[in-house]
Amino acid sequence: MKYVIPAVLSLCVGLVLWQLQRDHFDLQYEFIVSQPFPQAVGTSRYFVLRLENSGNKPVTDISVEVVLQGESFSFVEASKPSLAKDLVHEGGRAATVVPLLNPDEVFEMTLTASGRNIGVPTVSARAIGVTATPRRNTKSADYIFLFFVVAPLVFSIYILWEVVGPTKKNRERRERTQKSDEAFQKSDEAFQKSDEAFQKLNERIQEVNRLMEESDGTREERKLATEGCKERIDQGAPESEQLIFALLNKAGFGFVFFQMAQVGGTLRYWRTAAVLFGAAMKDDSKRNNCIRALEELTQIEMRPSSLGFSLYLLGKLKQLVDDPVGASAAFTLCREKAPEMYAHLMDYDSDFDLLKISEELSE
Repeated sequence: MKYVIPAVLSLCVGLVLWQLQRDHFDLQYEFIVSQPFPQAVGTSRYFVLRLENSGNKPVTDISVEVVLQGESFSFVEASKPSLAKDLVHEGGRAATVVPLLNPDEVFEMTLTASGRNIGVPTVSARAIGVTATPRRNTKSADYIFLFFVVAPLVFSIYILWEVVGPTKKNRERRERTQKSDEAFQKSDEAFQKSDEAFQKLNERIQEVNRLMEESDGTREERKLATEGCKERIDQGAPESEQLIFALLNKAGFGFVFFQMAQVGGTLRYWRTAAVLFGAAMKDDSKRNNCIRALEELTQIEMRPSSLGFSLYLLGKLKQLVDDPVGASAAFTLCREKAPEMYAHLMDYDSDFDLLKISEELSE
């Protein structure tokens, strides 16, 4: 009996540890933060949130919230829209609900913030019975767990072998060897899984760095651009609102600027292009002024999506005034500067009825 009792106790401890590891909920997240890079005014940063169900049970209705103090998000997108429900962002807060996240499944969300002093947002992700924690290195934890599971089992087999006697020595030895091989195999799988996760993280970081290098140029160029941008800001360089003000006045629509300002929010370049296009469609006598204003608008540095939309509207006005060369040049530049926006607009170009728009606006 002095051998049986320790063997039974060791086996019970191993089974309890196995049960605790087998059924559990766990959410882990990692937050990839890019270095600040300059824009026309101020700086921007990319953020990538990766939320993973690292447990072995599905987790439902996960509330995810990202909060940035002092600045606001200009772009928020989920990599898999099917995993995001009610994705909203207002100012420096972005929130969504993940209806279901299966084991080993990952939810990703990309955020972009613009401003003069962008910090690092805070992340909160919660569901019933579980709160997400920063991603941790599971290699050591898995190794320790396997040790505490395998050691009691091996010890139990050894004690039972001593009790039964040498008549079953060969069979017990085979069983012990088999269990040890299985334990080491699980350990190798755990190490391999951790290495794969680390490799994916490195690949993601390299991808973000590559995008930053492509958009910003060399480090020295970014430094010079930042210093030049700061000097222009200190000297009162006009921002997008003032550039829009000048364009509308030049086209004879200065009053529209104040109407747009009363609506509130940021005065967007694409919205200005839409106002000029609408004015040209409504009044034939002002088309040339609107076209010239649109041409000047497309010379301003802006987001590729806004530039592509503005060039598309300029091309449609060129078609309207029977200028095929100018229209072709505008569409070609739109395809070069914003290929995705060009492809999207051309998919619906056949539905763009200029005559109907002109009639509706003239009423």
